[in-house]
Amino acid sequence: MKLRAVVIALVAALLFAAAPSAGAQGSEYTDKSLELRTTRTAAVTAGDTAWVFLQWRGLADVDNFRLTATASGGATVGYPENTRNHTSLSRGEALRKDQTDTMALRLTVPAN
Repeated sequence: MKLRAVVIALVAALLFAAAPSAGAQGSEYTDKSLELRTTRTAAVTAGDTAWVFLQWRGLADVDNFRLTATASGGATVGYPENTRNHTSLSRGEALRKDQTDTMALRLTVPAN
């Protein structure tokens, strides 16, 4: 099986209350077998922590799917307890062509 690692960079400025919603920014993946279906999420305001859910669609069969995200401006990214340093799909680490699945990231934005 081929390992698919996906990295998303989150722009902290878009996570603050000034924006009505945060955009999925800085996506670094170039794999043509995946499509990020979530283009906007709810804002995470200063001093808050929230789970953000992202939907992915398979444009081809994908195995060993993992996502790692980074944040700037003092914001931090956390993952579900069962994966610790990455997140995966709700139905495991495989996404079949034309299938949509969800994953979660925990974002913490500093009060300042």
